[in-house]
Amino acid sequence: MVEGHRAQIKQQLLAKADEYFAGFDTHATVLEDAARNYVSKQTFNKEGLAVTMSKMRAEGLTMEHLQPWLDDPTSVMEALNNRLTREQLPEHEGHKMWHLKMSMPMIISNRSIITCIYQGETSDGYQAFFHSSQGNEEQATANAEAIGSDVIANNAITMTCYKPCEGGMELKQLLCMDPAGMIPNFIKNAMASRMANGLMLMVDYLKDGTIPAPIL
Repeated sequence: MVEGHRAQIKQQLLAKADEYFAGFDTHATVLEDAARNYVSKQTFNKEGLAVTMSKMRAEGLTMEHLQPWLDDPTSVMEALNNRLTREQLPEHEGHKMWHLKMSMPMIISNRSIITCIYQGETSDGYQAFFHSSQGNEEQATANAEAIGSDVIANNAITMTCYKPCEGGMELKQLLCMDPAGMIPNFIKNAMASRMANGLMLMVDYLKDGTIPAPIL
């Protein structure tokens, strides 16, 4: 791969996030909790995948609360998802890489995700922490034995952005995942629900250690 492969992907993902958030108010609301200053919207990309965007003003949330997530976002993901396990892979161009495995219900193939972590800043001044499967084909091939019979899912983007404000933190999140292969509707519905309230669940866990109900 050419030098700057990760830098190029990082800028592409930030640009895509800016595009989606610019149209936030035009998309359908799928979850709203006025008491929590929370709203989640959804649209679909050109591949037909659901794109979920959430915004929240998290009262009382501090950088100290965020630090465990900033230090290792996959540990927080694992705590929030009872079916997720993780294995750290060698870094690529200075970026941390992870193999995430999602255990699925019986008869349905487990999922593997090869994801790369990035940090940056959005055009409106939020600090962005995000990861994606984009450009990770070589890593997927190199880990074929560990992936085994799993279906390789595509994490198009998982991005959470934060900006300190008076009394707390302004947050926004962008999620787009292709589980690939055949997925029953009850699992699709469970995933959609978790994506809609995922930012709120993350805040609750970081603030007071609340573990959400199992995703499936």
